[in-house]
Amino acid sequence: MQEDLVLKLSEFGFTINQAKVYLTIVQSGSITAGKISKITQLHRQDVYKTVAKLEEMGLVIKTIDKPALIEAIPVEKALGRLVANEKEKARKRIAYLEANMRELSNFAMSNATDDELQESVFIPLKTDDQVKNRAVLTFEEAKEECDLFLDLELISGLIEEFRDRFKTIDKEVRIRIMIKNVENDNEISNIVKKIRPEHKDFMVKIINNSESIPYYIIDQRELWIGMKNRTEVGLPCVLWTNERNIIKFFQDSFNEAWNCPKALIVFQSKT
Repeated sequence: MQEDLVLKLSEFGFTINQAKVYLTIVQSGSITAGKISKITQLHRQDVYKTVAKLEEMGLVIKTIDKPALIEAIPVEKALGRLVANEKEKARKRIAYLEANMRELSNFAMSNATDDELQESVFIPLKTDDQVKNRAVLTFEEAKEECDLFLDLELISGLIEEFRDRFKTIDKEVRIRIMIKNVENDNEISNIVKKIRPEHKDFMVKIINNSESIPYYIIDQRELWIGMKNRTEVGLPCVLWTNERNIIKFFQDSFNEAWNCPKALIVFQSKT
C-alpha cells in the first residue's frame, strides 16, 4: 500500500524520499524530525533537507516548539496547489509553442514565392479540429477586415466560438456581420452583447428575404463557405478557399447586401 502511494506521489513530482517523509507526516498528524527518521530509516540530516523542500512546496508547516513538530497541510489542498502549478506550466508551455508556431508560419510565408502564394486551393474542413485550428489561424492573422454573412441558427449556436475568435482579432481590423432573415431584433441584440469584442469598428446588420448560404471573407484573401454537414460537436463543415475570383464574387455579394436600403443596423460600436 505504501509503495502504491509513493508511486502516486511521484506523478506529482515527488522524489521517493519526499513521498516517504510526506506520507509519514500525513499519517502521524504532527511529528518530530527524529521520529520521521526512525520510521523512514532516513538519516536525520536528509529528513531536515526533505522537510525544508516540502515546506517550500507549501505541503507542510513546522511549529516553533522544541523539538519542532511538523504538520501536513490538508492533502486535497496541498496537492491541489501542485496541480494548479502544473496547469500554469502547461499554459505557459502551450503559449510558448503557439508563439513559435506563428513565427515559423510567418517565416514560411515570407519566404514563399509569388506563385506559391497565389496558387488557388479548395480545402474541405470536416472535423472539429480542422475547423477550430484553421479558425485560430484565420482570425489571429486578420489584418484589415472580416465580413461574415450568417443566419440566426448559426450565430446563436456558435456564440462562444465567435466570442473567442473575435477576442483574438487586432483592434484595427474592421468586423462586419450580416445576419439574414431575422424576425426578432431583441434576440439578435442579446446575441451581439455576448459576442461583441472591445473593438472600435464592429457593426452588425440584419436583412430579410436572403437565400445566400453562410460564409466568411477575411481580408479578401480567404473565404469560408458553410456546408450543410456538421462535425461531431455540431460545428458546420466548411469549404475553405483562397481562389480570388470566387472571393471577389462573394465580396461583391456581401457589399451589395450590406449597402441595401433594407439592411437594418442593430449594433454599431462607437468610434
